[in-house]
Order: sequence, then structure tokens, then C-alpha cells
Amino acid sequence: MDPVTGQVLYGQNEHKRLPPASVTKVMTMLLILEAIDQGRVKWNDMI
Repeated sequence: MDPVTGQVLYGQNEHKRLPPASVTKVMTMLLILEAIDQGRVKWNDMI
């Protein structure tokens, strides 16, 4: 992807549908880390 224009320069199977499993795991971890950083939860809390 061109960083200035956002145009895709190369794609492989870009229209193939894939399950979002790994993406949801990353988002879950991001939200947990943000909650810890904000003091809303602690590492030892059961979620």
C-alpha cells in the first residue's frame, strides 16, 4: 500500500473471505491492556 495515496500496490487473494479469529484476539488484548493502563482492572483480576 502506498502510504501517501492509500492505493494498494499488490494484493494476493484480497477478495477471499477469511474468519476474523486472530483479529478478534488482538482487539481483545488491546482492550484489556488499555483497561489495565487506565486502572480499571489489574493483571490478577478474573475477566
